[in-house]
Amino acid sequence: GANCGGEGLLSRYIGSYFPFQRTADERRVDGDPRPAVSERYPTRQVYLDRVAAAARELQKERFLLDEDVAAIQRAAAARHLWEQ
Repeated sequence: GANCGGEGLLSRYIGSYFPFQRTADERRVDGDPRPAVSERYPTRQVYLDRVAAAARELQKERFLLDEDVAAIQRAAAARHLWEQ
């Protein structure tokens, strides 16, 4: 095929991202009905364990490759959801 068009150019404009508040107090102040990070994951280790379990389950179902699981776990470990 011809090398023309804007393949992938619009992908950054698709969807949206609304981060969870860190604490229940923050979410109440902002009126966010969704549970805060600290309500979903009481500790960083709980969060990392749940991410790992979900990634392994998706890998088992053949939705992720080994390298995908490793990348997801690295990305989760790099997040600072509990620090202010």
